[in-house]
Amino acid sequence: MNPKKFEELFNKWHEDRKKVAVGKSHDYATDEEFLQNFKTMAQLMEILKIDVKTPIGVATFFITMKLARFCNLWFSGKTPKNEAITDTIRIDLPIYTDLLNALMWEKVELPGIANKAIDKWANKLEKMSKEDVIKLIDKTKRNFPNLGVDEEPKKPKTRFVPGSEPKKRKKK
Repeated sequence: MNPKKFEELFNKWHEDRKKVAVGKSHDYATDEEFLQNFKTMAQLMEILKIDVKTPIGVATFFITMKLARFCNLWFSGKTPKNEAITDTIRIDLPIYTDLLNALMWEKVELPGIANKAIDKWANKLEKMSKEDVIKLIDKTKRNFPNLGVDEEPKKPKTRFVPGSEPKKRKKK
C-alpha cells in the first residue's frame, strides 16, 4: 500500500471513529463534560465498592453504565443518537442482569451442586465392597485413559553437590 492510500484510509477511519465517539458522548456524557461517563462510573464503582477485577464486578459495572446512560438521557430530556432509550431498558439491562445471574449461579449454586454430587458418590463408595470399588476404578481408567491414575508419583528432585554423599536418615 502506498503512503497516500494509507493516509486516505487513516483519515477516513479517524472520521468514522470521531463520529461514533461524539455520538456516544451525546448519549453517555453531559454537554459540559465530554468524559463525564468515565468520571461518574469511577465514582460509582468506588461508592458502591464494586470490584471490577472480578467477573461479577464487571457485569455490575456494565449494568451501572447502562443505568447511567438511561439517567443521562431521560433526566436531561435528550434524544438518543445511538440505540433507543427503550433498548437500554428492554434489551441491554436484562441481558446484563441475566449474565450477572449466570455468574452468581456459577459462584453460589454450582459449588453446591458439585458438593452434593461428591457427597452422593462418597455415600455410594462407602456402601460398596472393595472388589466393586476396584472394578469401578478399572472401568474409570478404561473410559478416561488420560486421567493419569496409573502414573507413578514423581520423586522430588534433590540437589547433589559433587564430592559429598547424601546423609542417610536413621531409622526410628
